[in-house]
Amino acid sequence: QKDYLDMLQNTPTTLQFKYPHIPSRGVIMGVEQDPRNPRLIRMFIEYRNEILEDMILCEIDPAQAHKIFVQQEIWDTITV
Repeated sequence: QKDYLDMLQNTPTTLQFKYPHIPSRGVIMGVEQDPRNPRLIRMFIEYRNEILEDMILCEIDPAQAHKIFVQQEIWDTITV
């Protein structure tokens, strides 16, 4: 089993993204350019490297994608 923390700390940044996804047992929410259509920005919900849901947020000019800023807030009201 790979030690992912060691990999992230000791691998040059340009090589880090050549590795597969880091395994997670939690739910991940993210925002990214849609891999199927570069004109779309999507929000996704992922669990154990499987996309459960995704929703298109907006359409963009791909040439301007590097200028887009997204703020994402997650509220957790579950009490243990």
